Amino acid sequence: MSLPVSKQVSKNTPSKATIVLLATVVASFGSTAVAKIGGSVQSFQARNGRIFTFKSRSIKDDKIYYVYSLNSHPAQQHSSPGFAGGITLTVDQNKIAGESFILRLGADQDVGKVLAAALCMDLTYEAIGKPAPVTPSLRAKEFTAYSNAITRGLSGLPQVIRYKGYPMRVTISRTDQGELLLAIIPNPVPAKTSPAQ
Repeated sequence: MSLPVSKQVSKNTPSKATIVLLATVVASFGSTAVAKIGGSVQSFQARNGRIFTFKSRSIKDDKIYYVYSLNSHPAQQHSSPGFAGGITLTVDQNKIAGESFILRLGADQDVGKVLAAALCMDLTYEAIGKPAPVTPSLRAKEFTAYSNAITRGLSGLPQVIRYKGYPMRVTISRTDQGELLLAIIPNPVPAKTSPAQ
């Protein structure tokens, strides 16, 4: 006997226990990025050695790009084999001017999205200097907003997130290879115009 369609659960949908486990794994990493826009790369490297591994440094024009890979946690790999990520810090005048975080969701896309939402939220809060929501209901609301933005971004509809009082633009989109891209940059400052004379 089968359940009515409304009562059936897709075997691809993560269970509540899986989501709790994944949230615990993400929390066990601590903050995923102490890379505040305007901060130094040295501070990032000193505080994130167990989370990210340095891969390369390149210079283009007057900017320096530091690339790091996300160290995989065994529970992440068990939950979604192949889940992986990397971050590029754009540095201008010895200060972090922007961040790009790419995530491959792994074999279980639904679980990968749960992990990605938690990581992207924490990365964004650290990068822009915004305190994370403290109540469970606000954290759940923000988690849902990020999850929805990730789903839309991966479907080809880039999503822009802005927080009042924080002059940063957070964009969630899909790369040409189908990976999730979170980009955090300062909002462009509009050019001041003088009144016509």
